[in-house]
Amino acid sequence: MTMPTKLNVVALISGGKDSVFSIYHCRAKGHEIVALANLFPPGDGREGEDMNSFMYQTVGHSIISLYEKAFQLPLFRKRIQGLATNTDKYYCPPVTSTSLDGPFPQDETESLYHLLSLVKTAHPEVDAVCTGAILSDYQRSRVESVALRLGLQSLAYLWQYPYLPPHTQTSLLEDMESIRHRAIIIKVASAGLNESFLGQNVADSRTIVKLRNAMGKFGPIEGGSVLGEGGEYETLSVDGPGNLWGEAVAIDPEQTQIITGEGGTAVLNIRNARLSRKDSLHLTKSESLRIPEGMDPEFARLRIELETAPVKQRTHRTREDDAPFTIGTIHRFSVHLTRNLLYINNLSASTNTQNNGGVDEQMSVIISHLASILKGNNLQDPDIIFSTLILRSMSDFKAINMVYGALFSRPQPPARVTVACGSSLPKDVDVTLSVVVNQLDASLRRGLHVQSISYWAPANIGPYSQAVGVTSDSGSEDGKTVEVVYMAGQIPLVPATMELVNRGDTIAEFKEQTVLSLQHLWRVGRAMAVENWLVGIAFVATPSEHLQIPVDELADVALDAWSSLYSLARSLDHQDEESEAEGVDVWDQKYGLHRQDRAHSSRTTDTRHLLPNLARLKSRARPEGNALAGEDPSTTAHCFVLEVDELPRGARIEWTGFGLVNSDLALNSQLRSKAVPGVVDAAGRQFGPSREFKNVDYWSCRIEQTGETYVWLGIEDVKETSMEAICREILHDRAMLPNCIVYAGEDLPASFVGDLAVQIIPCKSVWDSGGRSLAAVAFFRIQREEMRYEDI
Repeated sequence: MTMPTKLNVVALISGGKDSVFSIYHCRAKGHEIVALANLFPPGDGREGEDMNSFMYQTVGHSIISLYEKAFQLPLFRKRIQGLATNTDKYYCPPVTSTSLDGPFPQDETESLYHLLSLVKTAHPEVDAVCTGAILSDYQRSRVESVALRLGLQSLAYLWQYPYLPPHTQTSLLEDMESIRHRAIIIKVASAGLNESFLGQNVADSRTIVKLRNAMGKFGPIEGGSVLGEGGEYETLSVDGPGNLWGEAVAIDPEQTQIITGEGGTAVLNIRNARLSRKDSLHLTKSESLRIPEGMDPEFARLRIELETAPVKQRTHRTREDDAPFTIGTIHRFSVHLTRNLLYINNLSASTNTQNNGGVDEQMSVIISHLASILKGNNLQDPDIIFSTLILRSMSDFKAINMVYGALFSRPQPPARVTVACGSSLPKDVDVTLSVVVNQLDASLRRGLHVQSISYWAPANIGPYSQAVGVTSDSGSEDGKTVEVVYMAGQIPLVPATMELVNRGDTIAEFKEQTVLSLQHLWRVGRAMAVENWLVGIAFVATPSEHLQIPVDELADVALDAWSSLYSLARSLDHQDEESEAEGVDVWDQKYGLHRQDRAHSSRTTDTRHLLPNLARLKSRARPEGNALAGEDPSTTAHCFVLEVDELPRGARIEWTGFGLVNSDLALNSQLRSKAVPGVVDAAGRQFGPSREFKNVDYWSCRIEQTGETYVWLGIEDVKETSMEAICREILHDRAMLPNCIVYAGEDLPASFVGDLAVQIIPCKSVWDSGGRSLAAVAFFRIQREEMRYEDI
């Protein structure tokens, strides 16, 4: 996706504060507002009609017609038809024809399709649609669905606004106040709000205080309640900057009536509203509109640290055998079944055909084979939660994406990592695909699939979700759902433009790419409520014709960035403990995350999820010096750096990882240099460095509430190591082997894998958390009851 500098936008307006405020941001980004579009309830048009739609604000709809003259923009309106028959979080269009001449589908979302089709017919130059979506996946995904079918780019500049700098729940209202955008509350539907709020300017500092106090009665102010994101109240925009509002909406108090309803709801019914000319004192413009900072404070601090601090000097960085290689016979197709997941490894055209053909033909063969496997296991494409797409060349990405995307007929495709490995792929193989498939109830799958342009994080640039979370099949001990979140690869695109932040040709530019893409990983993780990372993985691209920086220096930068975020979290956690009794706000002192409220002296609070959440991290590392250089094993998740040929869009780094929700996490690490005596089992067999682990460093993390353990093995000599032997040694049932993912920095002998089902990701080099170059890193997952040794 390459977004044009200037888009011709139709603005969806409900009359509410957010839909109008989003217009200012569209203009600030250089886009042209061509038309307005609005849907109103069926009936005779009386103002009292409010259909309580899942999708649309309809209260105040009789005022909308005034906006055409007030904004000097054409207004297109249609009645809402149908009901919310599809109430899934992510919307799938009905099979029923959406032709304007055909039968009208029943779901109310399709009214938007008809409305925007009407706009496109009148204004064929329109190529984008903007909305005021803030936190509602329900509304955003439906706009995106319609926009995609009509070839429109969805713009949602207010998306996740409370979680952008300065990370306060009231920052949006304060920004409205700063440019004199005036929107009055016309409906209340929360126990904390009463009729006294009706008619109040929601962006007035006094109203903001009242809203915060009212919402604060029910617990911490979060989740957008102060903004009305949960339906607590609705608003009507009546005035704003003069470069949009040529006239203001005038309301005569004598022509208003409060109508009360069930459950404590109340609506301000407005009759005979009119436009009034704005005098020169009110012709303010929106040039003072605040654009949220591109960097969260901790990442801004990280960028400064990487720019100014010397790169950590790590040792044992080189390997003797780092020559280019081609994965040979070990790159074999396999399928592995566990209790809750199905792993399908190394699908390629050579799996099913002798004539590989072009890259699109190869991808078609792969997709056909995948569909057959899914069908044979009574699974469907929505059950796929994660995919790894490996190309020979990124020049084939577009052709492959078209075939790959056709597989997914429903919303929320799997999270995905895409890399190009050049000549490391087997001869005549230009693309391989490996997938992880959820076998549990689909309701236990949760995804994040954002296709709108925003300030938050990059929109999807292909058929993938930013993240997919799957509930553990092992349950939990405290009744909360434990979830492992699979993260899509994050590259350093500027969210609002979808362009790379720079070319990444110098070490300074690479550092900037590292920080921005890592922030994307954090922001997506927080949106998924991730509390801690099981692992961090950085792919770095080193095409020889462009980048002349030594790869070990790139690896050190990535590892420094990862460990520095944990160090920062530890230092703040320590200072917070020391300052708690004194009431000192450490974040505010150090980085200005909190700011003084303009209405009074109390502070507003950063309500983002803690990531990492140190209170949920435990150490299982032995105390006698197991840490890698510069790493605290008790509170730093493991991180690996993998060198490949190319990444999407020419990026130099791509971050991914696995996140954890609702569980404590125990970290463990053991290096050969600090080996422990072998463990002796009941049969007198030794386990440990004296046996299969003699050439292996291991890192593990155990999900405490379920007992699932994720194990990573750092291997320096693949010729002297047997992954099959290691797995058989670990497991109670030696016949029940796990599925392994191997990031290979050199060709693997058959003896390394044995009978294991293995997904192979060929790399030019592989680096562990200590900056040491390894022959390979292997990863697998085992259950508590499958383990022979508690201390793994």
